[in-house]
Amino acid sequence: MAGRACSIPVVLVGYSTVEAVPVYHCCAGGVSLRVILPPRLEPPFSCRGFCGGLEEWVERAPVMQSVEVECASLLRLASRWGASLLVLEGVEPLAWEGAASLLREARGRGLAAGARFHGSPSVEPPVDVDVMIVDYIPEGYEDPRVNLRLLEYMEEAARGARPEWVEVNVYQEKPSYASLLPVVERLKHSNVPLHVHIKEHLGGGPVVDLYKKLKARIRYVYVHAGPYSEEDTLCPTCGATIAAREGGVLLSSELKDGACPVCGTPIPFRRQVARRTPPMVVRETGGSTIWYRPEALPLRVRGPGS
Repeated sequence: MAGRACSIPVVLVGYSTVEAVPVYHCCAGGVSLRVILPPRLEPPFSCRGFCGGLEEWVERAPVMQSVEVECASLLRLASRWGASLLVLEGVEPLAWEGAASLLREARGRGLAAGARFHGSPSVEPPVDVDVMIVDYIPEGYEDPRVNLRLLEYMEEAARGARPEWVEVNVYQEKPSYASLLPVVERLKHSNVPLHVHIKEHLGGGPVVDLYKKLKARIRYVYVHAGPYSEEDTLCPTCGATIAAREGGVLLSSELKDGACPVCGTPIPFRRQVARRTPPMVVRETGGSTIWYRPEALPLRVRGPGS
């Protein structure tokens, strides 16, 4: 309707560290306001294997209840929480009318704007977003166009053809280098970070071996596998620790003028907010995400979503 203020259907709103999203190279040390939108499209992937935190949204999709929330009230909440990043999540959140408007308004107020992208052929990623979180499930696509589109998008990001910062998340039930080869071929020797989420670590040895193989070809690799996680940012030239993390918390950042303090290699961090997650945020979140129903927050709610 002409003249109507921006609004968007919301299932849950989350307060978290930026690193818990996970985003490691944009707004490091900051707070994120996470907005879960209901699915407007069928998931373009299958969770027969492992989809990490996405599984919950896919399984609950048929019964998700949303309410219409005014964009301006979400932005006021972001300011109240001291957020530096607002990220839209769920099953293809960009498919919703109002998503692009909210992201533009966020950027206009000095927030970094982010969203998740799963490769649906009918969804076009906006160019006016700061960070895109790409989720990739090996062998999880019945439609080959989705797999191809995600890999092409990664390749564009790797050669610098995308204006936004991109971080790629891959989900594995068990550590497997072979299933990651299509992603490795697109991201090798680029600045695009790769996060690998593993459900079963198999005692740790296979995880360590996978990490070593990936580090040999990809500059910034992060493995999320319980006690065998590798979350630190290492300089790709000298191996110095640039940023130390643990469980969604930035413990320290040694970045100096955008470069490694030891050898001077440029390290791609955008909008670093703090050299470590503020202690108060650590106490409040524990390095994870606190989820709220929108009705429990000081948000302007219009009514049931559709």
